[in-house]
Amino acid sequence: MIYIITYDIPDNKQRLKVSAFLEGFGERVQESVFECKLPSKNISKLVKELANLIDEDGNIRIYPVCGDCYDKAINIGKFTKTQASEGFGVF
Repeated sequence: MIYIITYDIPDNKQRLKVSAFLEGFGERVQESVFECKLPSKNISKLVKELANLIDEDGNIRIYPVCGDCYDKAINIGKFTKTQASEGFGVF
């Protein structure tokens, strides 16, 4: 399963910990957005670990995306080679 993980974390230390953690699981596609391909069985462990990295002021959202929907994603502007090779449409 593909997961889009976004975050809004005001504390610099927490934000850096979250981004460093997520770099081990996927690709950063925007400043606070990662795309991660994970087996569905691993998502609960990922959620618990992310929850331990932030306090009540931080917010992390995780969106599951099926492969068909991911392949239909449209990217406008700068994109990475990984995105281009994985089916992102570009205008």
